[in-house]
Amino acid sequence: MEVQPTRRELLKEFMLGGVLTAIGVGSLIAYAEASAKPSANAQPKHQNPIAPTPRQTYTRKDCIDAIIQIESGGNPLATRWEEHLGEYSYGLGEILGSTAREIEQKYPQLPRLGKTKLELESNLFNPKINRAYTEAHYDDQYDLYQDPFLAVAGYNAGHFMPRNARTMQQLGMLFKQHVLPNGNFSKNRRARTLLKKFQRENHLDVDGIMGPQSYETLQVAWTRRFPTSQNIFAIIPENGTTPHHVEKFRAALTQIVQNREHYA
Repeated sequence: MEVQPTRRELLKEFMLGGVLTAIGVGSLIAYAEASAKPSANAQPKHQNPIAPTPRQTYTRKDCIDAIIQIESGGNPLATRWEEHLGEYSYGLGEILGSTAREIEQKYPQLPRLGKTKLELESNLFNPKINRAYTEAHYDDQYDLYQDPFLAVAGYNAGHFMPRNARTMQQLGMLFKQHVLPNGNFSKNRRARTLLKKFQRENHLDVDGIMGPQSYETLQVAWTRRFPTSQNIFAIIPENGTTPHHVEKFRAALTQIVQNREHYA
C-alpha cells in the first residue's frame, strides 16, 4: 500500500472557487519574515483575488495573527468540537489534540504537552505554547505549498488536501468526467473510482490511495495529455468550508496589514 509522499514542491498557481490565480517568483506580493519590499519591476501573472493589494506586504507573524483571529478570535481558552473529526480543538490556533501530539513528536524543541488529556488541554490553553504549536502547524503547510493561502487551506482541511484536490481535478480532466475536488479520496466516491481506474490502467497498486507512485504517474500522464497547459501543484479544496475559511483569512490578513501601515 502506498503512503503519502513527504517531498516538498513549489507551487506556481492555486485555485479558489474555480478562479485560477498565480503567485510567481516575481509577484508584487511579498511574503517574508521581515519587512521585505516588493520589486518595482515585478508583475504578477494574473490578478490574485484573495491576496492583499499589490502594495501591501505581509510577514509570517501577520499570517499567524490572522489565523488566530479567524480560529479563536484571540481567545486562549477557545474550544471547538470538530464533528467531522470526532475530537476537540483548543486555544488560540484551535489545534486538534491529535495534531498537537504529532507536532510535539516531530519537534522536540517545542514545549511538552504532558502525558494525560487534562495536561494536553491545560498546555494548549497556554497562549505561548499554543502559538508555538500554531506556528509549527502553519510552517508545515507553508513548507509544502510555498503559499500562505494554500497553507491555510492545508491547516483547515488537512495537510495533503489541497494537493489531493488538484489530483482529483486532473483525474476528471483525463477521464472527461466531472469530479468535485474536495481533496478527500475516502469521502469522494467518484474520485476514488477514477483513481483506481487510473491505477489499473497504469499497472499500479489498485488501492485508491494517492501515494507517491500514483502521484508521479498521474503528473506524467496529465502533462502528456495537456502539454501546453501549466501543471499547477494544488488548489483550494471545494469541500464547503475551506474556501470560506481561506477568504476569512484573506480579509483578516488584509486588515492586519492595513492597520499596521495606517499607524506606521
